[in-house]
Amino acid sequence: MKYLIILVIFISSLFLPAQNIFINEFMADNESTIEDPDEPGIYEDWIELYNEGTFEVDLEGFYLTDDLDELTKWQIPENITISSHGFLLFWADNDEDQGNFHTNFKLSANGEDIAIIHPDGETILDSYTFGEQATDISEGRFPDGNSNWEFMPDPTPGYANISSNLPPEIDDFNQIPLAPSSQTNVNVTAHITDDETIATAFIKYDTGTGNQNITMYDDGQHGDSGANDNI
Repeated sequence: MKYLIILVIFISSLFLPAQNIFINEFMADNESTIEDPDEPGIYEDWIELYNEGTFEVDLEGFYLTDDLDELTKWQIPENITISSHGFLLFWADNDEDQGNFHTNFKLSANGEDIAIIHPDGETILDSYTFGEQATDISEGRFPDGNSNWEFMPDPTPGYANISSNLPPEIDDFNQIPLAPSSQTNVNVTAHITDDETIATAFIKYDTGTGNQNITMYDDGQHGDSGANDNI
């Protein structure tokens, strides 16, 4: 019985370092962000792993896949380790003949799955299902290893992720009347959203002798819609 207990503890301990490995950032439409070091001038999809743990992890035998129905799609070769709090980049270019860091699949910019699998071929250590991607904008965790994912217009392949701070989205822009005279009052509305609090919004227009800014309001008292409805 003592031997059995020791064996169970040993097997369990093998999973502990692996549980600290995360898919941390990826790019499925790399047009000009970072070159494939094994094929200069070519820009390929890439996947970044992050080791949140305090120990180096030997990744030999682990799997990467873009299909949760095929967990053993590509096996990481020997002699590949990831240091404590380190980052490791793999090229998802469907060209594994180029070297140990090149997978046998590409990523779809239309969206799909990414997963890293334990060497047992069954245990999903980490996975992420992503949607449609934009050119040269990565998607990653912030902070590193965190459960929060966001788009990153400033990708950091192989390095710590930085927050995106994307600009506000402006849509449903309306101007009444469309062709005003010089004496006509003009009502301009727009729907503005942001992941943080919007401090102020203004319209900049050309007077013919220079630009002028006019503050926009969201209080329901300046010809806008209701108060605090982002219009």
